[in-house]
Amino acid sequence: MLDANESEMLGILFGDGSMSRRHGSFQICITGHKFDDSEYLIGRVRPMFEELFQTSFKVLLVKDESTMILYAYSKRVALILHEWGMPLAERNCPI
Repeated sequence: MLDANESEMLGILFGDGSMSRRHGSFQICITGHKFDDSEYLIGRVRPMFEELFQTSFKVLLVKDESTMILYAYSKRVALILHEWGMPLAERNCPI
């Protein structure tokens, strides 16, 4: 059974994220609006991910778009998330 933070992270990933295999490694990403969602993604989601998995999200601000992408490459984290029910996507994260 997942605790509250694990459940919240899984919900965030199901809503705004994806997990895929890219170039032989596993990529986890969450996308949002770089202005409207910045405080939430940087202030809440990123620290929660780091606390849960001891892995840091990198931040990408997409040029000429209003998109922010938090992403990490980790087979270990991907396997944990898959065990929690997160599917591997056929398409890659948009980076």
